[in-house]
Amino acid sequence: MRINNNITLVEGNEIISNDSKVANAFSEFFQKAVTNLDIPKTPSNADNSFSKSVDECIEKFAEHESVKKITEKVNFLNNRPDFKFENVSENDILCKINSLNTKKAVPFKSIPGKVIKQCKNIISSKITELFNFHLNEQTCPKSMKLADVHPVFKNGVKTNVKNFRPVSVLSFSSKIFERILHDQISCYINKYLSKNLGGYRKGFSSQHALMAMTEKWQKSLDKKGFTGAVLMDLSKAFDCIDH
Repeated sequence: MRINNNITLVEGNEIISNDSKVANAFSEFFQKAVTNLDIPKTPSNADNSFSKSVDECIEKFAEHESVKKITEKVNFLNNRPDFKFENVSENDILCKINSLNTKKAVPFKSIPGKVIKQCKNIISSKITELFNFHLNEQTCPKSMKLADVHPVFKNGVKTNVKNFRPVSVLSFSSKIFERILHDQISCYINKYLSKNLGGYRKGFSSQHALMAMTEKWQKSLDKKGFTGAVLMDLSKAFDCIDH
């Protein structure tokens, strides 16, 4: 990742070039980005029960037309098996370590990926023990939640703090744990997903969606029919999620 260490911002009539002031400006903006969207949030339950929230959502949208169409194809809402993280083997950990891209950036004072690979046969058993402990406890180590946040320019004027997005640089141990979780979750949900859903799925890309749409449009035109598309791009989509 290429990081521009010489960022200059303009706020009102003030030019900010001091590294400390620039960092504080980005920190304040990123922390308030979601709040500034002024999106109403769903009131939390009195007992703060996540499972209760999920059940309430299922009940609330049970009669929604889109949900009805989905349940016609895949009836898993009432018959879905419970999901549970499974323990991993030392071989699983070694495979994840071998797949690490050591050229990726790491947080300040974090162990480099090259060192982890060199010491994999020594540390793999301990990492396996640690990961399995947290999988069984359904927790995530606090140290793995820490990240270095870098502002990356998107578009527009480079002196406007609003034209940057935050990118979190995680430690390699966090990336290994994340991939373990991702593999198990993906294995569980993939069988319930539509073959036309290509976002964030291994082996799928936007090209699959474009090819499928083009094929449908061509068939419609061959039959002297009509084609139409509704395209939506939600600004700050991930910021809109109530974490």
